[in-house]
Amino acid sequence: MQRRGLMGALASRKPVGLDPDEIEELETHADVRQRLDLICRAVLTGRLRDGQAQAAIRACEAWIRTRGEEVTMEVVGDLRRQVEDLKAQLGKKRAPKIGAWSG
Repeated sequence: MQRRGLMGALASRKPVGLDPDEIEELETHADVRQRLDLICRAVLTGRLRDGQAQAAIRACEAWIRTRGEEVTMEVVGDLRRQVEDLKAQLGKKRAPKIGAWSG
């Protein structure tokens, strides 16, 4: 019976949310993992409601998608530069065509 009373007290307690000092900037995927862990612990301890946790998780997912797009664009830019460099090198070192006589 005491357990039900405790569970009821936890369920009726108003979530206090996260302390802003707990929420660090997301700069790496490791930061996202830590944020998700923080969200999980906050839900399990009653500091966040499900809806709040879902919103926080969606924000993490958006960060991952955005960062993925940034990395993709960086890689594409690097590959374009490499292709242009190779084209320039090939333009300087054209091999003679097969069957062409110079004599």
